[in-house]
Amino acid sequence: MRLIWAATTGQWSAAMQAMQYPIASAMTGAMHQTVDRVKLQGRAAIGAAGFGKRWQNALQTRTYPATGISMDPAGWIYHKIPYAGVFEDGAKIAGSPYLWLPLSGVPKTIGGKRMTPANFIALVGPLQIVRPAGKAPLMVASMQAGASIGKLTLSKLRAGSALARLGVRSRRGRFGDKGVVSVPIFVGVSMVNIRARFNLRPIFKRAGDGLASAYLQNLRV
Repeated sequence: MRLIWAATTGQWSAAMQAMQYPIASAMTGAMHQTVDRVKLQGRAAIGAAGFGKRWQNALQTRTYPATGISMDPAGWIYHKIPYAGVFEDGAKIAGSPYLWLPLSGVPKTIGGKRMTPANFIALVGPLQIVRPAGKAPLMVASMQAGASIGKLTLSKLRAGSALARLGVRSRRGRFGDKGVVSVPIFVGVSMVNIRARFNLRPIFKRAGDGLASAYLQNLRV
């Protein structure tokens, strides 16, 4: 006995594509649905850990394909802030020899950048290291001060730096006009122990475990 299969050209391919379409559509829909859920829940978890909108919105996702459907869809979840992972796993960071941390009351950002000694020197003015006996070292800057020092602000620090360059050193002038005072900006520590705060992994695991269910919800046959 001889069995012969004959079909019009393209008929088999069209039949296979027709069979694959609902499967690919369900798989792609499930991936988009799952990735969107991870982003929503992940951002909520970051906010609940005490981080602001910038940190929350920095959790980003991408789905392949962005449009259309595929039998092999994929999702990427990532955080745009490179060091965000330390708040998921925790970390011990050692200085070389010190890590310089801004003190309480010092602005946390400067010119849209993190408050670091390098950024401070570039955008405000010079810093000096002082080593109090038996205490952690400090980096201090010059700040404008009149009859009273008042609140520490970047404008006062810039003005104090400019006055210091002109040789002004006293807290106030002879007639109560503005002078200069040294204020601590950074404290040096040998090590920082950062605790884990995000705990996003359970969200990722639940998402992976729920893909099959999402696929069935999206399947239309």
